[in-house]
Amino acid sequence: MRNFLLYLLALLIGSQAFSQSNIIDSLENQLNQKELSEKEKKTIFITLAGQLNKKGLPGKAIENLDLAAKIQFETDSLTPLLYQEYAKSYYLTGEFLKALEFSAKLEVFADLERDRILAEAKKGKPRNGKILNVANVYTVTGEIYRKIGDYQKALEYGLKSKEIAELLGMQEAVANNYNNIGIVFKEQGDLKNAKAYYLKALDLNQKLARRFNTGSNYNNIGLIYRRTKQYDSALICFQEALKYIKSDYGVATIYSNIGAIYYDLKVYDSAQYYHQNALIIQEKNGFKEQMSLSMINLAGVRRAMKRYDESIGLALKAYEINEQEKNYDLLNSAALVLANAYEDKKDFENSLSYFRKHKQYYDSVYNEKQRKEVAGHQLKFRTMEKEKENELLRKQAELQEARISSQFIIGIILVAVLLLSIWVLYLTFKRNKVRQELANQRLENEQNEKHYLEKELTFKNKELVNFALQIVEKNDFMTEVTREIDKLSKNGAKGYEKVKELSKKLKANYIINKHQKEFDAHVNSVYESFYNKLEDKYPDLTQNEKRLAALLRLKLSSKEISSITGISSKSVDMSRYRLRKKLGLDTEDNLIEVLNQV
Repeated sequence: MRNFLLYLLALLIGSQAFSQSNIIDSLENQLNQKELSEKEKKTIFITLAGQLNKKGLPGKAIENLDLAAKIQFETDSLTPLLYQEYAKSYYLTGEFLKALEFSAKLEVFADLERDRILAEAKKGKPRNGKILNVANVYTVTGEIYRKIGDYQKALEYGLKSKEIAELLGMQEAVANNYNNIGIVFKEQGDLKNAKAYYLKALDLNQKLARRFNTGSNYNNIGLIYRRTKQYDSALICFQEALKYIKSDYGVATIYSNIGAIYYDLKVYDSAQYYHQNALIIQEKNGFKEQMSLSMINLAGVRRAMKRYDESIGLALKAYEINEQEKNYDLLNSAALVLANAYEDKKDFENSLSYFRKHKQYYDSVYNEKQRKEVAGHQLKFRTMEKEKENELLRKQAELQEARISSQFIIGIILVAVLLLSIWVLYLTFKRNKVRQELANQRLENEQNEKHYLEKELTFKNKELVNFALQIVEKNDFMTEVTREIDKLSKNGAKGYEKVKELSKKLKANYIINKHQKEFDAHVNSVYESFYNKLEDKYPDLTQNEKRLAALLRLKLSSKEISSITGISSKSVDMSRYRLRKKLGLDTEDNLIEVLNQV
């Protein structure tokens, strides 16, 4: 059995080739061998608990950890792993205070390992520990604090995890930390910082070719855009997410998000299409809760389309499903849709009945939220008390250590005096080296910031081009409609005067619409700095000429610019010629390259 631990390590590394059930069976079979040492048994119990946690069986994992905890042997190096699995198990069971208790014990080992890594990093050779994954320890602790609503602590541990992951070059862990930190900011309502960290995670996951994580990042960014009512940007992100996420559950979720966007925009045909497709996937896979929510969303869309009977039928079906499941949150939503739909049908008796049920379920949901909030506050208070106890224990340990170390103080002082002169010389040398390192770090930070800003500008430019092409497409469509109306009027169709009047209105208004104004606002926002630099360098430019310069930077053709601005292509070419003259360009100079250098 000498090579048992090496065999176990090889088994875990190759675990992707087996199902979790096979790994669990293999570990349990190992326990039946009588010749196992105490250390080998404890190793198997802890490893088995880890696999059970991955399979979603934290209760059974705790049973194995309790067995492992009873086994004691000299120089027990498995203690950190034992605490780590205990923390994960209690986190999965929702016993967050218990999870924090083991997390605090584990953190003592993690901090020692972190100090070692930081010390090695100063020498330029940080190494990952063979037993304890420090970044993972801090990630789990941060997740526990996030679950109990202590976002400040959650952010603190998320940043500590990111620091270690970056030092050790654990790029996937860094990307996960960016995403987790974004979630913390989102739950705090800080959407700006949430979006910034989601974008960092997206950038890194794309480089690492992590398809699911990339799709998840796009989806999270899309949700931020929906919250800020930037619907076009949200739709672009959701469509990008669909390119990466292929699981049925994920695709159905994104379809629901897109349907919600179109519902907000009152484009009910599109909202119905996406909610219906989400429902088909959910029914096929038996995703009950998600399926009920799609039925309620679809019922709301049908009501907005004045298809009241269909709306009531869907809402009733969702109501019946959730009545069986006792999901009061969804019952509340279904009852509200039914109350409104019956009211629209003038069926006031049923409307009143479901409104009362809505009120009843709303009160139940509200009371449950209040109960959970109170429980959360109690948990936070108990957590603070536990932290105080841990701090007191640490101080007592420090005091004991100080008493034991007091006999060495005189010797240390003598050694310090002898080394002082050498230390002064060393500091002089080190100070110059530190200054150089700080200068290099500042340069690296500036380069990273520049890369991030360029990434965000590229993303915004992509939005503007997509927006511009949508306007061109809509204008082309309106032009075609106008042409058809003109044909009707020339053929003497019925309602000649009315058709002619409609044609004039279409011609007069098909450019100046909501999308045109929104596009102008986006251009002004993205290119505000460009406009200022352009005005400083070329003060004689008119507002229209500056706007033309911005559109040219987007690499739009004269025909596309013509459609957006409402002037002819010849006029656009003439405007380009006048702009070249004002910029003082020669014939061989490329206008767009000159504008990109401003």
